[in-house]
Amino acid sequence: MQSNLMNLKYIEIAENNIFDIIELMYGYCIVKFIQSIIYVMDLIVTVKTSHLFCVNIFM
Repeated sequence: MQSNLMNLKYIEIAENNIFDIIELMYGYCIVKFIQSIIYVMDLIVTVKTSHLFCVNIFM
């Protein structure tokens, strides 16, 4: 599957210092980074332990 990197959407939310990936509906996922920021990004389906992999955005 192709990922349109130019259409990646994200929001920043203050959170606890946790690194985790949570699957959501509508092809989006939440990634909690150590920087206490949550990014909602486009989803990429990979064949890695049948899990969902999110594209990391470093600003």
